[in-house]
Amino acid sequence: MIDVRKHTRMTVGTRRQATVLMSLMQVCIVAACVSESPDAPTQPVVAQVAARTEFPIPKALPTYDDELMELASQVPGFAGMTVDKDGALEVTLARSVAGLSAQGREHVGRFVTAHKWSNKFRDDANPRVRMVDLDAGTLLRARKQFEDGVRSLKFTPILVDFDEDANQINVVVRSARDSNQAVQALRRGGLPLSAIRVEVGEPIVRLQTLKDNVPPLRGGMNIYNSVDGPERFCSVGPPMSVYQASPLIVPVVFTASHCTSTKNSIGANGGDDIFQSGQLIGKEIIDRATFIGSGCPAGNQCRRADLAVIQIQSGLWALNTIANTGAPHGLMYPADQMQTAPYPLTIVDQDTVVAFETYNYPKGTPVRKQGRTTGTTQGNISKTCVTLYDTELAVTLLCQNVVNAQAGPGDSGGPVYYW
Repeated sequence: MIDVRKHTRMTVGTRRQATVLMSLMQVCIVAACVSESPDAPTQPVVAQVAARTEFPIPKALPTYDDELMELASQVPGFAGMTVDKDGALEVTLARSVAGLSAQGREHVGRFVTAHKWSNKFRDDANPRVRMVDLDAGTLLRARKQFEDGVRSLKFTPILVDFDEDANQINVVVRSARDSNQAVQALRRGGLPLSAIRVEVGEPIVRLQTLKDNVPPLRGGMNIYNSVDGPERFCSVGPPMSVYQASPLIVPVVFTASHCTSTKNSIGANGGDDIFQSGQLIGKEIIDRATFIGSGCPAGNQCRRADLAVIQIQSGLWALNTIANTGAPHGLMYPADQMQTAPYPLTIVDQDTVVAFETYNYPKGTPVRKQGRTTGTTQGNISKTCVTLYDTELAVTLLCQNVVNAQAGPGDSGGPVYYW
C-alpha cells in the first residue's frame, strides 16, 4: 500500500485506540479501477446537496525525507530511523562516525517527541543504534540526482525509494533492460553497488471496485461516482469536519482521486455527485491539479496525494467514525478471486476518531486498513516517502508510503491507521 507525504493522525477511541496515518487513495494499494457486479440499485435516489464551497490551497508540508535531511544536518552520520520486528525504535548511523553523541541523542529525542512517537515504540527514549555504510544526506542527494534525470532515461521507473533500513536507494522497474539502465544512472551519481537495489516488478494496480448501504456513512464503507456508476466502487475515510470557511464548518470525507471521473480536477461543471447504494450522499469539492517544481522531478506532472474531498450531505454520516469488522484477518486470495472471496465484512462496531494531527511514521510501523472489499487487514510500513511514477494517469505521486497488507479492488480511499 502506498501513502503520501505527511499522514493525518486521528486518535480513535471506543473499543480500541487508533491513529489514522493515511488512506488508500494515498497508499500503495492505490489500485486499478476494476469492474464488479453491482450490489446497488442502478437508479439513484435524488436528494439535494449544498453548493460546492471553495477552499484555499494549503501550503505543502515537509515530506518525511525533508525531515530526515534536516535531522541529518543536526546529527553527524545520521542514516535513518526504523521500527524493528520487535517493535523497538532503531537509529542507523554511518560508520564514518564513532557513534551517537549525547547531542545527537538530544536531537533524536526532540524529533521523536515532536512526532508524538513517545510510548508508541519500544526504546523510543533510548533508541538502538546500528551502523551502516552511508549517511542519509548522501543517499537522498543521489536519489534526487537520479530522479532529476528520469526524463533523459529511455524508461519510466515504477517507484523510487530511499530505504533507510537497508541503507540503499531502491528502484522498481518493468524489465531487466530498464534495471541495467537504472543501475548505471545511480552509479553515475556516485553510489557504490552496495547502496543500489534495482528490482523488476509489476506496475502499481489501482484498487477501485463494506458493500451495503448501512447508514450512517462511516470510514471504510463503499461509494461510487455519478459518471462511472455502481460497477466501479471505492471506499471512504472517516467523515470529519476539517475544512472551515468561516463561519461555516463543512462535513467531508476523503477518497482517492482515481475513484472520480475527472481525476486531478473537478472538471468544468464541478465535481462528481457521489452515491452509496443508489442514494446521493455528497459532492466532490476538491481534487487538486498536478504541478511542476516544488520537489517534482524535472519534466513530470506531480501530486502529493491521490486525493479527492467530498462534501457530505447533512444527516447521512456519523462524524469521526470508522466501521469496525472485528480483528484483522490474514486471508489472502489471488487477484481473480478477490471479488468473491469470503472476507469478513460484517460491521460489528465502530471506532470513534477523537483527534486529528499530522505526523510521519517510520518504516516498520504496524498499521491496519479498512476497505469495502477485503475488510480489516494488517501489515507494516515497508517503504517510506517513495516517488511513484503512474504512467496510466500520467502523474507522479510524491512521498508515498508502502504497506505490506492485503487489499483488493474497491478498497481505494479507505482509512489506514495506527492503533
